[in-house]
Amino acid sequence: MTPLLQEETNEWATMHHVLPKSQGLYSSPSHDASLPLCVSVEAQMLGFVFTVVSIIGITTAYPHGPPVGLAPEMCEMMAPDPGPKGHNATAQVTVSPYVVETTATEGYKGGESYKVTIAKTSTEVDDFKGFFCQVRRSSGSNADALGTFSEFSNATKAKYQDCTSVMGAFSHATPDPVPTFSATWTAPNDTTLECLAVYCTVVQTKQVYWVRVPSKVFCYIKPEDSEPSDEAEIHVDDISDDLLHLRNTDHQEHGNRQKMTKAPF
Repeated sequence: MTPLLQEETNEWATMHHVLPKSQGLYSSPSHDASLPLCVSVEAQMLGFVFTVVSIIGITTAYPHGPPVGLAPEMCEMMAPDPGPKGHNATAQVTVSPYVVETTATEGYKGGESYKVTIAKTSTEVDDFKGFFCQVRRSSGSNADALGTFSEFSNATKAKYQDCTSVMGAFSHATPDPVPTFSATWTAPNDTTLECLAVYCTVVQTKQVYWVRVPSKVFCYIKPEDSEPSDEAEIHVDDISDDLLHLRNTDHQEHGNRQKMTKAPF
């Protein structure tokens, strides 16, 4: 075992109280007399397994997407771990070379579906390896993921994430680079949401990524009655009949007045 792995394993064991501070898991062949030999051996195996899993799971920076089931706060932050065991770099503050677009350019209607796309701004930009997308309110502090996603352009590249609701977000499922990616978003039937935007965290490399890149804002479209109801049509017909009757009556009265005028005294 390498000194680094031995040190990290001993640190894990001490932190989780597997063995006393005076004895790391691999500090010496002897074991604490207060612990049975079988416990000491099991502790060593357990510590080794957990340390290896921890190292692999964190330092690879989630090549199969953020584990929101284990860390629900990732749904709100939408940011990778910037520490040395994560991406080992903070998010970029420059303008993103990737854009997030939607077909809801004129707004959205509840229950209808729209296409969401992540793409490079030019062919000179490197393909991206990772992404994590949600639709949220475009203003305010509410970070709920709204609506649901479906129909990926590449089914093997992405997976659904349950943020706020089932399939309320999506992320990469493999680290394979792609130049563009799209999914279908279905709007919720909520008339109080007003204006929304798509937000995507896009990862170019392990140490180069942009957090919550926004699309253009799109707002709720109130439904309009484009066709008159049956009741309205009947009402119009009734008015037309009434007008026709009045017109005929006027003609008849006018004719009678003319006859009376021509009649001799």
